[in-house]
Amino acid sequence: LVWSGIDGSVLLNLTGAPIGLLSAVDGAGDIDGDGRADVVYGEPLRTTPNGPFGRVQVRKFEVSCSELGSVVCSSATNSSGAVGRLQVCGTGDPDGVLKLTGFALPTNQFGFYMMSMSTQALPVFSGTLCLDAPIVRLDNGPNAVLNSGLMGVMRRDLHLTTLPQGVVVQAGETWNFQLWHRDFESPGIGSTANFSEAVMVTF
Repeated sequence: LVWSGIDGSVLLNLTGAPIGLLSAVDGAGDIDGDGRADVVYGEPLRTTPNGPFGRVQVRKFEVSCSELGSVVCSSATNSSGAVGRLQVCGTGDPDGVLKLTGFALPTNQFGFYMMSMSTQALPVFSGTLCLDAPIVRLDNGPNAVLNSGLMGVMRRDLHLTTLPQGVVVQAGETWNFQLWHRDFESPGIGSTANFSEAVMVTF
């Protein structure tokens, strides 16, 4: 298992044959080009028929969940070389919890989620703002402003009964979710920002 250094939650479960002592884990970007972040780790005590030579493994970073919604709008490529992706998981209950996971993001950058009932496609900063007014910024409270870390991933459990600005989600409503994040310096632009794709969910 790979645990989060922020909140102790399980980020990744590596399954397969028994391995040697796991010495180090790091983000590897998107090695296979499938839009999902990969992780690399060392096994210095891995034993083979020819002796204990050790090895390095690369695994896909995936989050298993009951995925909700569909992509309603994309953004522009960020400095990781990919368009930021967004996965929304949950039961679809307006009184429940949504698990939001942004990935294929630049590493070690800050960001937060937003939601709106309306959409647009407006070029902003180095990406595309897919949400239209009124936009609910989910940047208040504990663990609201996130960091993508070494794996370029931002995860948040969104409790729908405690949303800011007095927002109450009703059954039958459709809401759109998107992630805003800082990005690395762009030539001629300086420090910039970007967005993930946006996902539409009907409750």
